[in-house]
Amino acid sequence: GDVYKRQYQRRVRGRLSTFDIASHHRHLLFPRDMANTPGTEYQEERAFPQIESVPTFHPTDAEFRDPFKYITSIYEQSSRFGICVIVPPDRWQPKFSVPETMTFSPATQSIARLCSRIVQPEEFLTALTIHNLNHGLPIPKKVTVGEIPIDLDLLHKQSRLRGGKARLQARHNGWASVARALGLRAEDACGVEEVYETYLDHYSRRLQLVDPPTHVDGRSSKTKCLECSAEHHPGSMLWCTGCERPCHPFCTLHPPSEDGERDSEWFCSACIQWSTKSHFPIKESRCLYSCKTFEEVARNRKANYFRKPASEVRICEVERAYWRELESKTGSELEVEYGNDLDTAQHGSGFPSKQDCSKHEYGQAWYFDQLIRRPENLLRGFSDLISGITNPWLYVAQFFSTFCWHNEDCHSLSINYMHAGDSKIWYTVPASNADKFGAVMRRNFPELFEAYPNALFQLCTMISPDVLHKQGVEASRPRPSPDPHSVWEVYTGIQKPGTFVVTFPKAYHAGFSTGYNLSLIHI
Repeated sequence: GDVYKRQYQRRVRGRLSTFDIASHHRHLLFPRDMANTPGTEYQEERAFPQIESVPTFHPTDAEFRDPFKYITSIYEQSSRFGICVIVPPDRWQPKFSVPETMTFSPATQSIARLCSRIVQPEEFLTALTIHNLNHGLPIPKKVTVGEIPIDLDLLHKQSRLRGGKARLQARHNGWASVARALGLRAEDACGVEEVYETYLDHYSRRLQLVDPPTHVDGRSSKTKCLECSAEHHPGSMLWCTGCERPCHPFCTLHPPSEDGERDSEWFCSACIQWSTKSHFPIKESRCLYSCKTFEEVARNRKANYFRKPASEVRICEVERAYWRELESKTGSELEVEYGNDLDTAQHGSGFPSKQDCSKHEYGQAWYFDQLIRRPENLLRGFSDLISGITNPWLYVAQFFSTFCWHNEDCHSLSINYMHAGDSKIWYTVPASNADKFGAVMRRNFPELFEAYPNALFQLCTMISPDVLHKQGVEASRPRPSPDPHSVWEVYTGIQKPGTFVVTFPKAYHAGFSTGYNLSLIHI
C-alpha cells in the first residue's frame, strides 16, 4: 500500500537525509565503504524473504552530534518496527580501547536446545530408545514393576521433580514417593528404583547440564521465603518437596489446589522448571580467552563448519544453517561459545574514556560511558554502579552465538553498538504486537509456560520468525477481506560493524551473530 511507498525527507544545511520505506524491504543501506563488503545481500536472498527489514537511518554530521535529540526525531518513524539501524557519518571513527590483556570466560550455548520447550512423551521415548541402543541398553516393549506397566517418561519427570537420583537415595521414602506418583504402592519403591537404574540413569546424567535447585536441610524457627526473602515462622509457609525450601502461599506461581491437603507434596517453581525442561540450553565454560584468542578460535570454527574460509561465507548461508541446526529433529549436538554480559567496569567498553577524549572530539556524546551522564538520561540519578544498567555490557560472539527472544528490563529503550567483526542478524516484534507475541509463544510451548509462566524473562527460548509471521497473520486476519493494517508485524535487520541498533520500549527482539564480533549494549 501507499504507506510502504512513503518517503520522509528533511533538508539539513543543504544535505538530504532520507528514510525510504519502499527500498528498505529489498536491501539494507550501509555506508559507501561497506557497500561492497562480503555478506551484503539483497533481502530476497535471506532465509525469510517474506519478512520485511527494519529501517536504516543515516544522520548528517549535524544530526549526529546529539544522540538523544536524534533518536527522538526518528522515534515516531522507527518505533513501529521495534528496532532500527543507525549508521554514523563517515567522519565518526572512534578509537577501539579494550586492553589486549582483557580475558573472559564465555558461556556455552547448545544451539538445537535453544528451542526451549517441554519434550513430548513420544519424543522423549524415541530419544531414550536411540540413546540406550547406542550404549547397549535395549528397552523391552513393556517395562513393568509387579506386572504393572511403567511410563518411563513419567518416571523420568517425577524423579527429576524430587531432585534426581542422588536426593531420592538420600531421602527417607524418596523412591516410595515416586512409586505413589506413578500409581503404585510404596512397597514397589525398590522395583521403581531398579527400573530407573536400568533404563533411565545413564540418559538422565547426559541431560543434566545444570544442578537442581539448592537443597536445604532442616527447618529453622525463622526462615526466608524463596520468592520475596521475607522472614516468617515456618508454620505459615509452604515447603517444597524437592528442595525443602519455603515459600509463602501467596508468593508462589504454583499454589496447591484449594481442596489439597496442607501436608501433601508441593513443588516450587524452580524445581518444576528444572524437572520439566528437557535440557538447559546455556552453561558456563571453563575456558579463559583473550579477545585475540577467541577471534582465532571463532574464525577457525566457522571455517570448519562451512568448509571454506570464514570471510567467504555469506550472511544468507549462515542464516539458513542457523535455523536448520536450531530446528533439527535429529538431535544436533553443535555448541558455540558466547562472552555475554561482560561488565564494562571490569573489561572496558571499547570506547575511549572521558579522560582520553579531547573536549571537542566529534561524536563523543555517543560513547556509552558518557551517555549515562547526559541530563536527558534518567539513569544518571543512580549513585551506585549497576551492572547492565548504569554500566553497559560487553559481548564477544562467534557464529551462531544467540540472544533469545526478550524485551528490555522495565520496558526500557536500549542502544547497541558493534565495534568490530562479522554482522549480527536481528528479528523483532514491535510493542504494538507484544501481547500477540506472548500468545503465539504460549501456543507453541504450552507445557513450558504452564510449568514456568515467566519463561520469556529467562532469555532461553527461540522461535522462527517465519512461525511468528504465519501464525500471527492467521490470528489477525479472521475476515475474508481484512484490514491491511491488521497484518502481523515481525521484522528483521542486519547490524554491521560501526553501526548502532536501537531497540524501542516493550519491543521483543532476538538474533544471532554470523561470526566473530565484539559489541556493546546500554539501556
